[in-house]
Amino acid sequence: MQGHAACVEFMKSFNVPLFCLGGGGYTIRNVARTWAYETAVLLGEKLDPSLPYNDYYDFFGPEYTLDVPASNMTNMNTRQQLERLCSEIHEHLHCIPHAPSVQMQQVPRDWPGESEESDNLPHGLVRQQIDSFNNFIENTLQEIIDENPNIVMEKTIQGIQNQDVIKRYHIGFGQVYI
Repeated sequence: MQGHAACVEFMKSFNVPLFCLGGGGYTIRNVARTWAYETAVLLGEKLDPSLPYNDYYDFFGPEYTLDVPASNMTNMNTRQQLERLCSEIHEHLHCIPHAPSVQMQQVPRDWPGESEESDNLPHGLVRQQIDSFNNFIENTLQEIIDENPNIVMEKTIQGIQNQDVIKRYHIGFGQVYI
């Protein structure tokens, strides 16, 4: 958890506006812990490592602490395997073409037609990011789903008497409501 939060702290060190969104998670109690910790990092706050009693307290046992417990799995990676993997990753990264230039331009602080009521709203780059996110949620996301309403995933598994069996999963999407 601290390693992930160190990435958040690093991005925060650039002293530019951040818009942090969550992704998925594998263990809901660990996602809750991590987001609580990273929100504190973003706000420059320190949290007590002991969790306060709440409606979900039993969910975080048996340790009842903020820190994500270490895995009970044995680390089977050898140093040589990890070094070889890092070397291969670096080789692959050298083959990836660089990102093309991205046009940068100054965003006006005051948009024409803004009223005095909008003085308390974000301006400039922050406003542009918020508007861009809202447009994605309100329009683009639904367009993507409309273009790809159904997803079919297939996996071949070995069945009885060594015969391959194809497992097929159909996922359908419809109207997005947020």
